[in-house]
Amino acid sequence: MEHDESESTFDNTNKEGDDEDTLPTLPDPNDVKQRMLKIVTHLENSFRAIRGSEPTPELFEVIPVSAYDSTMPLSSLCQVVISTPTRVLLNCFDPSTAPAVRDAVRDSGKNLNPIMDENDK
Repeated sequence: MEHDESESTFDNTNKEGDDEDTLPTLPDPNDVKQRMLKIVTHLENSFRAIRGSEPTPELFEVIPVSAYDSTMPLSSLCQVVISTPTRVLLNCFDPSTAPAVRDAVRDSGKNLNPIMDENDK
């Protein structure tokens, strides 16, 4: 997860000397809650990308595809259908984007082997 420059850091050093009677200042509870929610959201997104024993459509949601002179998520270009545990069908809304989708899936680093249907070439 990237470091956010706007995040405050917890500093428990005593700025007024070594007076042990003074308690260290605590971070703002709202700031802590916001930072923890950001971490949990990032963790949930990471879990979606894990490839388990059976594929899920979420595995393909975040694959970036270069189409229409921009980069967009695969889920905006095609429908993901899980037909068997070893076969996933990607039905492109626009057949002209099929080669770009194939290349993006192949190059996604998830060890997938896309094969285009003869009718889609």
